[in-house]
Amino acid sequence: MSSRRKISSTMRYHIKDHFSYTKTCSANFLKSCLWIWRPFAFALLILLMMVWWVPLPRELDHRLVERETLFDNRGLLVISIPNYEPRRFYPIEIEDMGTWVPEMVVALEDHRFYTHNGVDVVTLFGSLLRNLRAGRRVSGGSTITQQVIKLAEKKFEERTIPRKLYEMAAALRLERKWTKQHILEEYLNRLPFGNGLIGVEAAAIFYFGKNSSQLNQPEAIFLAGLPQAPSRYNPWKNPESARERYRRCVTRLEQIGVLTREKADDYYYNVPDVRPEPREWDGLEVRVARAKKNAK
Repeated sequence: MSSRRKISSTMRYHIKDHFSYTKTCSANFLKSCLWIWRPFAFALLILLMMVWWVPLPRELDHRLVERETLFDNRGLLVISIPNYEPRRFYPIEIEDMGTWVPEMVVALEDHRFYTHNGVDVVTLFGSLLRNLRAGRRVSGGSTITQQVIKLAEKKFEERTIPRKLYEMAAALRLERKWTKQHILEEYLNRLPFGNGLIGVEAAAIFYFGKNSSQLNQPEAIFLAGLPQAPSRYNPWKNPESARERYRRCVTRLEQIGVLTREKADDYYYNVPDVRPEPREWDGLEVRVARAKKNAK
């Protein structure tokens, strides 16, 4: 009888000790979680506060203007006055861009564009994990709305945490102010495509000799892949890099279900032909100006 009481007392002691140990571990785990997530919670709080007062880039208040083109009474070009930067820039409304270019850009750059509110939390955390694994910055996780903010301010090299928080807050505010179509139109008109070409219309004219609304799906995919690194994927100076980028885009579109296997195979082995670099830019711009005038 005494031995049973002794065993029972020992068991009670061990059970009590086990629960005490478990309770201590749980408390320590919760404390660790709080320490880990505290910076993220603080950053989220700051971000929410910034949304209410953070200023949007002033550049977004101004309408995009292309080169001033003057004609005589016979419809012939008199002079083409450039913008303050050496570039080719033909901003158009999104309705005039056709179907393929907006769809392919959204699919490749921000496929949850129509469902998030300016910041894609899923992509953001995925990007954070990839950066931690790589030990360096390999992905930014920016949405199209955030990139509109960046393009408007022309601050591409600044990658600090305060800068990232500002872009996120400004993107959330811009989504409350503009429609998705307006944001996408602004983005497509501000994207750099290399060789001083700004916007999809200029890129379509100079790379394929047609308006963006006339591009087929492979040509739209080709253009959609260039803005990630316009210099590296320059079709005139680095044609093989541009073609390889196009093939990666085709593969990506198949993976996310935008292209069927049959279409992806066809597009992969049939890269669109880019026009050679024009020797006389002014002469080409005269023809572009005439075409635009006749289209009106």
